[in-house]
Amino acid sequence: AIMGLAALAAHCDDKDHVDYYLKKIVTSGKHMLELLNEVLDMSKIESGKTELNSEAFLLKEKVEEALDIIKPAVEEKRHQLIVETEALKNITVLGDALRLQQILLNLLSNAVKYTPDEGVVKLTVTVKPLPHDLAVFDFIVEDNGIGMEQSFIERIFEPFIRAEDSRVSKIQGTGLGMTISLNLAKLMNGSIDVESCVGKGSKITASVCLKVQRQNGVAVEYEQPAGDNENAADIDYSGKRVLVVEDNAINLEIALEFLKLLGLTCESAGDGAEALEKFLAAPEGYYDLIFMDIQMPTMNGYEAARAIRAASRSDAVRIPIIAITANAFSEDVKMALAAGMNAHIAKPFELKLLKKIIRQWLK
Repeated sequence: AIMGLAALAAHCDDKDHVDYYLKKIVTSGKHMLELLNEVLDMSKIESGKTELNSEAFLLKEKVEEALDIIKPAVEEKRHQLIVETEALKNITVLGDALRLQQILLNLLSNAVKYTPDEGVVKLTVTVKPLPHDLAVFDFIVEDNGIGMEQSFIERIFEPFIRAEDSRVSKIQGTGLGMTISLNLAKLMNGSIDVESCVGKGSKITASVCLKVQRQNGVAVEYEQPAGDNENAADIDYSGKRVLVVEDNAINLEIALEFLKLLGLTCESAGDGAEALEKFLAAPEGYYDLIFMDIQMPTMNGYEAARAIRAASRSDAVRIPIIAITANAFSEDVKMALAAGMNAHIAKPFELKLLKKIIRQWLK
């Protein structure tokens, strides 16, 4: 689909048609990315190499982010979305926010996809406190959709399993979402329970056990990082210089164009060795931020970051280094931070995310 649409766009002079083809390319690209990510996730799970991050985050905020992602699909199908998350007020937990969102998005996405237009999708979150500052969080997703046969429910967690039903044959999916979600829930000492009735709908409960962050016996409220406000006014970055380290010409072009849109002055390097050479050759404070790819010839991003941090000059320690990489598993994030990088952006990145990172690290 992507190759065909690109060919059509290349031979079309009508702007409206080109815009249509580009939107379809983006949709197809997102679907392909989803397929690849799920297959890679399954590969990591089956090899026993899946690791979870442990970071403090405001749980209600992450649930709301997941809801924001699913809302366009809800609106397209004119569903009524009911949300009951009051139990999460001000609760800060330690865990893997992205993986928890992945579970929730899988459940919500299925509910939206398999519920006919103008249906009802409901999310309820409950909290059950446990000793030692632990708590069980139940994420209950209910819908009045097409429902499932009991025979399919018994196999729903098997990889690549999809219902043999004419009602779902045209709905996109890999049959991996529930398998991945269950394995992630188990890594969080939880489980997933499925109830469903054909023609009436489904109720799926994902339970996870997380540590509630506390200080002096009181639950700690999450502090939003400085510069992380999505509503902040656009900032003037004129005079700010960024070094983009990327060996792939197309990825480099995309990154440079995005950054130039924000008013940044950009320079580039084709690998870690060239980046280190440029950094050491420039006056102190010449670069304000470095975007560093990981997989590169000659010297990779980890090696380059460590070499820059070890340089005997005052800006070597303080300059923000942001990893931009397709290596997006939690262990890859840990390796980037261990190498001296400040943050991690997974490819393909978006302008909104770049703005957020730059606001945070360019003071």
